[in-house]
Amino acid sequence: MKRNKYGCLNFWVALCLIFFLMPGSVMAQNGNKVQQQEDINKLVTAVLEKSRIPSAAITVIRGTEIDYLSEGFMDYSGSIKTNEQSLFLLGSTTKAFTALAILLLEDQGKLSLSDPVSHYIPWFTATYQGETIAPEDLTIADCLYQTSGYTNDERKYPSPTVEMTLAENIRNLSNRELALAPGQQFSYANTNYNLLGLIIEVVSKQDYQRFMKEQILQPMGLTQTDCYSNQIKENNALVPGTKLYFGNATLFETPAIKGLVPGGYLISNSIDMGRWLQIQMGIIEISPQFTRIIKKSHMANPASIVDENTFYAGGWFIDAFNEVIYHSGGTPNYSAKITMKPSDGIGVCVLTNLNASANTNDLADNILLMLEDKETTPYQHDIWYLIDVIFSTVTFVSILLTGVLMAKLLIINTQIKNNYRRKTLINRKRSLWIIMAGLWLIISAAIIIILPVIFKSDWLLMRLWAPVSLYCGVVMLSIFSLLLFSTALISAKYPKG
Repeated sequence: MKRNKYGCLNFWVALCLIFFLMPGSVMAQNGNKVQQQEDINKLVTAVLEKSRIPSAAITVIRGTEIDYLSEGFMDYSGSIKTNEQSLFLLGSTTKAFTALAILLLEDQGKLSLSDPVSHYIPWFTATYQGETIAPEDLTIADCLYQTSGYTNDERKYPSPTVEMTLAENIRNLSNRELALAPGQQFSYANTNYNLLGLIIEVVSKQDYQRFMKEQILQPMGLTQTDCYSNQIKENNALVPGTKLYFGNATLFETPAIKGLVPGGYLISNSIDMGRWLQIQMGIIEISPQFTRIIKKSHMANPASIVDENTFYAGGWFIDAFNEVIYHSGGTPNYSAKITMKPSDGIGVCVLTNLNASANTNDLADNILLMLEDKETTPYQHDIWYLIDVIFSTVTFVSILLTGVLMAKLLIINTQIKNNYRRKTLINRKRSLWIIMAGLWLIISAAIIIILPVIFKSDWLLMRLWAPVSLYCGVVMLSIFSLLLFSTALISAKYPKG
């Protein structure tokens, strides 16, 4: 009887412990999440302040839970606050949607990834090492997995003009020299996904926007995601894009170009991106067909080796070591980063309205690290921010020195008229000043030549991406260099006395 009595007592003690300890455990978990969210909020505020990003919309996924964080304003006047419904350009994170459309058409038996591109676009050709490649050497898979041999060098593969359609853009890129042999190695290029966009139109007999809306976005419940168009632009539906202008983010609009949409010009908001992330991680149940093709889009291509641990798949980078799937995106006035760890059911999407990809990427990556309770990486400025700081300084210093030189030239001119300076042969000492001024002029010319080479672009196109201060700085530096050389030359020819 005693044993039964103590057994009953033990049962009630255990039950009481469970009753009292479980709420404490839940409270501890909730407390940890609250603290985590506060830390995320602080991180976001700090990054936006340092990087000069005006507005951001952030989605944080913890399994079935979604948290939204918004900063900034939906309008440039600052009267309407940004929220989870605010629309941003997605940049190259669009590629995952285009890839899914290709995989859907393959799943429907309407194409094969091994099919040549020319099977669907007969007039499209490419050359390598001066010779036209065989049609079968450039396949849909090469475009999907970024192994076609194209690059993002704008000098070789220029972006379309405003009035160009998708087909006209691709026709303009036909018969151009590939940088690498097709199918051999990874080389990221927007051209690949614009080619896929045209193949989608040819196979489906619909334009890209309509096919994406009816066959991809609506079936997955992504009702706010769409293609960037002139109508959307005219309706001011997006959070206004910006670019750096002497240390400040200034309103900057870009045209809606149909020829670029498949590679980087979908629009969306935090709500749809939250659903998109949960679909990608299998948290939301969708049709077996979409489940199947999404899994395939996450399968890394062995030839698409980005680095030791990273591969490219169907519109996604696969970090095999950290088990992270991600893609970033940038346009001249927006940045985006989507990153997720399906094994832990966590994911992050960061959308911003400034071309600050490094800051947007690091912010998303650090939030994911915080969700894993890992140490975050230190803040680093984006390249465009650094260029803005450098060339803003160059602009103001050049303006100041140019003013000094102009005053100096006026004084020299007066002295020549008053015979205080007389023309003589240039001696060795005075020629040294001319050489030094000439070297400065050469440096200025070198900057003008080298910068487009570094950014694989030209000055006309760079004006879309680069801060205004870069152009002002280069112009003022050139004017100062010319005046410096002129001053040195005149002073040497007309010395005092």
